[in-house]
Amino acid sequence: MIDVRDLRMRYRSQDVLKGVEFTARRGEVVVLLGPNGAGKTTTIEVLEGFRMRSAGDVSVAGLLLAPSVLRRMARRESGAAMAERHRKAMQRVG
Repeated sequence: MIDVRDLRMRYRSQDVLKGVEFTARRGEVVVLLGPNGAGKTTTIEVLEGFRMRSAGDVSVAGLLLAPSVLRRMARRESGAAMAERHRKAMQRVG
């Protein structure tokens, strides 16, 4: 389960996320909908650890995750994902 509470993000003096909250339980599909500039991509980037949140809590499986933990997880996963894409591309070529 992923639980997001009062997620906030600022770029300089501009609030771009203001109190985002949702819960995604195992097996559920969560969709973020909104117009351009609503904060959909920023929300995902904060959850992935690519951007620092200004405030709020993110927990996964009941464990509260600090921004530094999210960043480490993102780096490890993105490296694995890139390696897998490379492996698949090499299979197509070979």
